[in-house]
This record gives sequence, C-alpha cells and structure tokens, in this order.
Amino acid sequence: MTVAEKLKTRIQEGEFNQKEVARLLDVSETTLSLYLNGTYRGNSKNIDKKVEKFLLNADEKKVYEVHKIKLDFVQTTVAKRVYNIAKMCQFNGEIGVCFGRSGFGKTTACKQYAEDNYGVFWLDPDEKSSKNDIIRLLSHLLGINEDYVVRAVPLIVNKLNNSNYLIIVDEAENLKSPVFRLLRKIHDRCNFTFGLLFVGTERLYYNLARMKGEFEYLTNRISCVENLQALKETDIKALAEQVFANIDEKCLKTFKEVSHSNARELFNLLKRTKDLINSGKPLTPQTIHAASTFLIGGNY
Repeated sequence: MTVAEKLKTRIQEGEFNQKEVARLLDVSETTLSLYLNGTYRGNSKNIDKKVEKFLLNADEKKVYEVHKIKLDFVQTTVAKRVYNIAKMCQFNGEIGVCFGRSGFGKTTACKQYAEDNYGVFWLDPDEKSSKNDIIRLLSHLLGINEDYVVRAVPLIVNKLNNSNYLIIVDEAENLKSPVFRLLRKIHDRCNFTFGLLFVGTERLYYNLARMKGEFEYLTNRISCVENLQALKETDIKALAEQVFANIDEKCLKTFKEVSHSNARELFNLLKRTKDLINSGKPLTPQTIHAASTFLIGGNY
C-alpha cells in the first residue's frame, strides 16, 4: 500500500478530516484530493515525505494519548469563591476584583462559570491590549458587528443595559488605565445593571489599590474583592483521586507539599507521577518526589 493509499484509508475510516489534513500538510485541498486519487501531476515525492511524517506523528500521538490525563472540573474552595463573587457581581450589577497567585485555578473556574451560566462573557485580552482591542473582543462576544470605538460603545451599552449579564476580564493585571477607564464608563452608562469582574494575580490588586491617581476613578467603584488562597487538602484529594483511586494519606500529603497547594503545579505533578507509575513504579511519596524532578523547581 502506498503512502497516499494509507492516508486515504485513514481519512475514509474517519480518523482524519481531509480539509484539516490539507491545512496541516500545507497544501491546497485540491492538491490533496488529486494526490489521494493518484492523479496529481506535481512532485508526489515531496508530498509523500510530508505524509509519512504526518502519519508517524499521528501514531506516536496515539501512544501518548493512552496515558494522557485530563482532570474534570472540581468545585474546589478556590472555584467556589470565584463563583460567589461572580454571582455577586452579575446579579447586583457590581464591579469586583478576584485575585490570587498564578496557577490557583482562577481561569478554569471563570471559564466554567461562563459555561454554566447564561449571559456570562469571558474576555482573555492579550498583554498590552488597547481600548480598540477590548472593544473588538467585547463586540465579537456580544454579537455586535462594529469595531470602531466611538460607534461600538453605544451599541455595547445598549446590549448590556438592564441585562444582568456579567463580563469577566481575565489576566486584568496586564491592562492599562485607559482600558479600565473605558470599561468603567460602559458600566456607569448602564447604571450598574450588568456585572464586571476583573480577575488576575496579586499585581492586579497592587495596581488598583496602591497606585493612587490613575486608578482612583475605578477603585472607588469596586464593591467586592476576593483574595484567593491555596487549595485545601480536600481539594487536592478530589483532584488526585481522579488519577489515583484510593490514594493513601501519605501520598496526598506529599502531593500537597510538593505542589505547594497550587492547582497547576499539582496537575503537572500528577502527570509526571502517572508517567512513572506507567513505567512500573509504585505510588509512594518517593515516586512523587522523583516525579517532581521533571518540573521546574523540583527536588534535584
């Protein structure tokens, strides 16, 4: 069977989407179709090389997929606090701030809240986003076909006014004061009838609470603040048991200590520990410490 025939068979079996394969191979859909049907008049050897590597890559991915872990969303104490302040902002029409260390699970909780609740829009702006960038993001999320700030703002206000919607702005520590000022103005014009929640690291709180002057126009409107803390032991148990059922207390304590009760560090530690278990190691505190050496800051 030729390389082209192997690819065609796997596409027909539903393993790959032909359009997506063309994109990944960096060829046109027409070229790929001709190639698969044996009627391509160009240099088939060049495509053969690409397809061989593509298929090898797909096969290797399957090997790793078998052992890949994915944690289901858990209502950790961090997530519950995010949900609480999100509901307060949404249904009271308030401006809130939720902050904590990177890796605490803020973004995961915010995205899940947006998925679970009607009228919640999650913004993840790039660093140094301008007012225009934010307006484009917000307009797109709200289904408004207008990118120009002067014309878009009234349309956004009209959409948000008396809506009981919630706008969650993630990684807000990266935003500049003109963006905060724009969002505050939109909130004012809606007469506090939608919620606005800024989420970020401790730097967000520092920017808003300690840098007087340029942020004062916003800080005196913030009515609720949530300072997120590290995961509790019950949170770590709920997450770890998704990977290792009936885990003992010694291993739970080790996961807690080595991950510093940080959700992202815990997830990475669980993955590397699972790798060692798959290679024949027993689940012990020593194995968990060995897994940590694969991570930055591990026990080398």
